[in-house]
Amino acid sequence: MSRSESFDPGPGPGAAGPEPTGVVGDDEVLDALLKNLQGNAPISPPDAGLARLGVERLRAIQRGAEEQVQGLLWSLQSLSRLLAVALEQPTGEMSRSDLAMMAWHISRLARDVERWRDLANNASFYRIQRETAGTVARSWLQRARSSGEWPETL
Repeated sequence: MSRSESFDPGPGPGAAGPEPTGVVGDDEVLDALLKNLQGNAPISPPDAGLARLGVERLRAIQRGAEEQVQGLLWSLQSLSRLLAVALEQPTGEMSRSDLAMMAWHISRLARDVERWRDLANNASFYRIQRETAGTVARSWLQRARSSGEWPETL
């Protein structure tokens, strides 16, 4: 890819101006999304919202998260190979901003792999450790009710 064909990702890390959502500066987006979907309090056990789910749903979540890990690892390997090829090219073939953005995406993919792997492991834990899951689920429900996130009429 020549300079004239290079991808323009907009402002990079540390650039002035607003950062595009989903591209730069949102390293915690996946983690925050999963916590919000589960209704986890800041001081909850990891993925506490999973504890209330049954064995089959936990198995499905574990499998889905493991599939995400595999897809992200493939993307991570592909982007790493592309970066290696770009670095072997003569100087100036790829702009520094493009190289920086590729490095940023590699780092982001690695963090996402870790979070999906954690989700799979936590789903497996609550699926196997049913007594612990019950204790965590009761605590989660009590916290959800006290914070107004769970209707009392159910």
